[in-house]
Amino acid sequence: MDKTQLTFNEFQDLARGCTTVPVYKRILADLLTPVAAWVHLSQKAEYAFLLESVEKGNQYSRYSYVGINPQKILMHNNGKTTITENGRTIDIDTPFLTLLRETQSQYNMTKLPGIPSFTGGLVGYLGYETIAWVENIPTHEKSELNVPDSVFMLFEDMIAFDHLKGSALVISNVNVDIDRDLKEQFDAAHLRVDVIGELLHSDLDYQTPVRVEQSKVSSNFNQATFESAVLKAKEHIVDGDIFQIVLSQRFERKTSVEPTTLYRALRTINPSPYMFHLKINDFDIIGASPELLVKVEDGIMEIRPIAGTR
Repeated sequence: MDKTQLTFNEFQDLARGCTTVPVYKRILADLLTPVAAWVHLSQKAEYAFLLESVEKGNQYSRYSYVGINPQKILMHNNGKTTITENGRTIDIDTPFLTLLRETQSQYNMTKLPGIPSFTGGLVGYLGYETIAWVENIPTHEKSELNVPDSVFMLFEDMIAFDHLKGSALVISNVNVDIDRDLKEQFDAAHLRVDVIGELLHSDLDYQTPVRVEQSKVSSNFNQATFESAVLKAKEHIVDGDIFQIVLSQRFERKTSVEPTTLYRALRTINPSPYMFHLKINDFDIIGASPELLVKVEDGIMEIRPIAGTR
């Protein structure tokens, strides 16, 4: 039988060997979905994430995740890297990828039996232009979308939905401070867990629109420029510069629909094993992917590009 929560004695033992320990409580979630939890928690949050596994409409991968209010935000925008923590933002000279590695290395997470391997950490994105950080290739000089090149949010508090067991784990990670009383740190984490649990059962103020206005869809290509790009791509293949290419086409339309409503529509018409909704202050990123790109667990790397699997 799965444990319902971590005891203080267990926490004390784990804190001796790890820098980060997940304090958790297991709650019944047969009447609570990840989307409902997202609506409850994200409405008043500036930063949040939902990672959901939905496949073939009614088949679920085992875990989905919801997190709000990150403890730290790493951002690269207009050539400048910043860290935001405790309401204060500072500029950093460290290259962004190095900063990610350094931040990740500070957290020696404890893996516990019966709970998912992901119990908190960095969630975010790398924009297309960040390829220039590792490959010497030209990129667009001006951003048309006016969003950061990359944002990663460090979440210490989150919820993991176990679709197999019909339960959810409310998790608060403790970054063990050897100079503070362990019981005090444990109790503070338990309090955060209880607060999140109460939010999940608060009144829900969310209305699904009955009608949605129609607006014109536009592309960053027209017929002539797209055909020209196809011919150019074929030339590069013949010349041996590349062996595979995807012409990325961006479609735009104006809408007043809430991002959560848009996400719900996407998961209905295109249910996928890797769905995501990132809320990043004044913009949202919503998407669905049929496959995992890359995964590292227990020192083993797995890569699954769409064109094949290795």
